[in-house]
Amino acid sequence: MSVKNSTFLDLKNLTFALIGREYLSATAQFARLVALWNQGAKKAYRASNYWDRHLVVGEPRTVVQGYVASSEDGLDNIDTFLRIYKQQPFKGSAVQECDFYVRNGRAYVQGTSANQDTVYVTYKNEYTPAYTIESGDGDEVPDEYMNYMAHYAAYTWQRSVEQNSSENNFALSLGLINQVLEDELAKLEGQGIFNSNVARKFKTYRNSN
Repeated sequence: MSVKNSTFLDLKNLTFALIGREYLSATAQFARLVALWNQGAKKAYRASNYWDRHLVVGEPRTVVQGYVASSEDGLDNIDTFLRIYKQQPFKGSAVQECDFYVRNGRAYVQGTSANQDTVYVTYKNEYTPAYTIESGDGDEVPDEYMNYMAHYAAYTWQRSVEQNSSENNFALSLGLINQVLEDELAKLEGQGIFNSNVARKFKTYRNSN
């Protein structure tokens, strides 16, 4: 799945269409929607470890006293360690994978020699959505998250302002927003990553966080 972007305007227009009305950026209602969009983006991000835009494969990382830190100067911060190798993966046949465990944001690597100062890490990089009431219409929104963000915000909004509405209607709406995310995850699975050496040691594509 290629990395594409929608715009903040696309997100607003779809959300307003689902809600059935528009809100100006200066209103308290719009500020609440922004908070819901950020929350929706976080939930989508957490739904998989293997979104294209957040997956980094076989990046050299420094080993310090037996561990790899989640942050290193000049590199993305690591949110989730996925695999660690002694040699750069996919560059030859003699690649050894390391066992590791994570504690306090550090991956403690087993099977490395005392003088090995570099390993190759496959990881999900850190992402913190930070849309605000001042976000411009042309600001980028991850395309694979956008539909879910809009549906999640609209559902949550309507749930809060229409508390006397039918529970069946809310259940149908919740099913719809979950299906939106399932559709994006199905596209990801269709790329074959879960049959590859990047992810095949894992039993599921869902993040347990």
